[in-house]
Amino acid sequence: MSSLSFTLPFFYIVGFDNVGNKIQKFFWFWFFNFLVQAVFMCFGILFVALAPNEATTHVLGGLTNTLMGLFCGFLISEQNYPPFWTFMYWLNPLHYGLEGLFMTMFHGDTTMIRLMDNSKTTAEDYIVNYAFTTWSYGQVGIDVLALGLFCFGTL
Repeated sequence: MSSLSFTLPFFYIVGFDNVGNKIQKFFWFWFFNFLVQAVFMCFGILFVALAPNEATTHVLGGLTNTLMGLFCGFLISEQNYPPFWTFMYWLNPLHYGLEGLFMTMFHGDTTMIRLMDNSKTTAEDYIVNYAFTTWSYGQVGIDVLALGLFCFGTL
């Protein structure tokens, strides 16, 4: 219910319903939102089980959120990580959630956008060729599998 109560307004406010199969995009958005929330909930359960007290659980949760946000590939792309830190990118469940979400929401999106150099391109072309060049729509199944493994692996 939590993922649905977030998905219902956010999907339409952001405008993901502007082009393509709206029903399919809505359910992909809801599904990835659900999977990411489930992974974070499972991590929370794991921390409660492993930590000796509540304060330690809060520290572990905050540290995990910071590391996931830093190494998910959104702020810093994979190719810009120093080679040693690349493993953090591949072990990060948020990376798989964002890749699946971006690739399903912008797949086939022909909305024209203007780039900083004043050239025009489609939203899908921008996501695939400029913003997230290593992410692919063909890997959505792997993203779902990885999130499922993260969730059930922590239980």
